[in-house]
Amino acid sequence: MNLVLLDKALLRMRLKYQLFKQKNPKYANRTTRKICEEYLGLLSPSIFNAYKPPNGLITFVRTPYKNLGEFTKKLIATNLLLKQSSIITPDWDNGAYRNITVDRFLITSEGFYADNVKAIADFKQAGLELCKLMVESDTAEFGKDEHNSRMLTKLFINLLEVAVKLNIVSVE
Repeated sequence: MNLVLLDKALLRMRLKYQLFKQKNPKYANRTTRKICEEYLGLLSPSIFNAYKPPNGLITFVRTPYKNLGEFTKKLIATNLLLKQSSIITPDWDNGAYRNITVDRFLITSEGFYADNVKAIADFKQAGLELCKLMVESDTAEFGKDEHNSRMLTKLFINLLEVAVKLNIVSVE
């Protein structure tokens, strides 16, 4: 059996388990950050060696960013702000959301297909780093951590959607 097909089958099983956990009341107290961390953990950049653009043409993602590189830059900028112990301002993320195909999302700003393995590995690393930097916000009731958590809610929801859609496209 082809190793890529075996990897995809394993990822499908993990993805189904994550979807089961989301619907199960036993896991209802998990935060969006924790769910993002789990889905980013499932994302396997090496599987995108065998990515077929037609798979991404039928899957849409709702995001304010034109491509994955732009989203990764935003995640890296956010990580730098959090490392400097900065307070994130309310006008930090005012992008207008639009539906875009995953295939279009994986194109660089110059209009070429990105190196998917590298682009997704960078995205995954930046996303996981953001999740680790925001661990304190899970239990914060007030102060800087709670404020930053509220300001980053849209980003985490968007991060979760992109991670889920990339996982779905990777196992097709």
